[in-house]
Amino acid sequence: MMERESRLHEPATSSTPAYSNRTPSPRRQSLYDWAPAHNDSDPQDNELDAILGELRRQQPDTHPDILRVLSQSQLEGYPAYYNFTVSPGNTYDYQPYNSTVAAQVYNAFYGPGNCLDQLNDCNDRKLDDVCSSADNFCYNNGESVYDTVTGRDEYDIRELAPDPFPYTNFVAYLNTPKVQKAIGAYTNFSYSVTNLGAGTTSTAFGTTGDDARELGIIAAARKLLQQGVSILQYAGDADYNCNWLGGEAIASEINAPGWLSAGYQNLSTPDGIVHGVVKQAGNFSFVRVYDAGHSVPFYKPLAALEMFERMLRGADIATGEVGVSGGYKSEGPAKSRYVNGNGTIQMGVTDPSCTYDVELNVPVCAGNGTNGSSDRSRR
Repeated sequence: MMERESRLHEPATSSTPAYSNRTPSPRRQSLYDWAPAHNDSDPQDNELDAILGELRRQQPDTHPDILRVLSQSQLEGYPAYYNFTVSPGNTYDYQPYNSTVAAQVYNAFYGPGNCLDQLNDCNDRKLDDVCSSADNFCYNNGESVYDTVTGRDEYDIRELAPDPFPYTNFVAYLNTPKVQKAIGAYTNFSYSVTNLGAGTTSTAFGTTGDDARELGIIAAARKLLQQGVSILQYAGDADYNCNWLGGEAIASEINAPGWLSAGYQNLSTPDGIVHGVVKQAGNFSFVRVYDAGHSVPFYKPLAALEMFERMLRGADIATGEVGVSGGYKSEGPAKSRYVNGNGTIQMGVTDPSCTYDVELNVPVCAGNGTNGSSDRSRR
């Protein structure tokens, strides 16, 4: 991920992106509904296999490799780019690709010898050059098409690049003596997207192709849960790069005890605004945060703080009022189907002097008021 963040975006080269009034198609929703893990020692295997079988029955026309890849956790990321942009699509009524580009992206990910085959080859052979080549192919031919076609920020599809949000004034704050003493830092922190790409750590990740590898994350997460450690996984629903569809698939693959029968429940906060929905089973939770880009604490500071504090004290993420021991499960629909709409999509580059309104979910620019509209009630 560090390497992906460092790559410079190319300018847009196509016409204005198309919009539609569609919502994600229920027929294709289960492309990311279920991400089964296979572990011969897992007592839940029979149930998992039954659900995967049902998925195959419901979608006989779905490319078989789309289902196969869902059993490998690190491979969730690249298919999720297709899910978020094409099928079932994002929830901002924003369709970035025409049919030609959509077919091109599909082929890049799922065509013979392309991204998916190369990722599987990487995880079969586990060679640095194979994995690095696979990662580069998937990025250049699949993921980065979004940047080239739309000219939008990967971390917030509502904004065109360059995106002035989040602000970078946090760097000065981190470098104050009081903060450095509190966190035990002995050197100043510096920030530059360009420098990230030139850094030793980023280069090392790219050389070994770690983004393409299955690194045992699912097994590690399950072990932590068994040891009583709480895991809070969340994603802003305007983030393309680490989008919530892929995050949800990973959460389903972790499959914490009780996960399959848990439902999405509103994330309640003291301001009375529903900032997202939570699906939680015991000490594992996944949150889709509404109207937020990649850096959720910037876009939704109150919600982010409430989530963090509730997790630390062992309370449910949805309300903060219920303990999560003893088989707690959130209640609600199995899927989150709220559609944000395109009222906050920006059609021009936002001036760096603008600020971001965390309640209206839009930039606020001097003399121009807000740059969009948003439904704050969302009940």
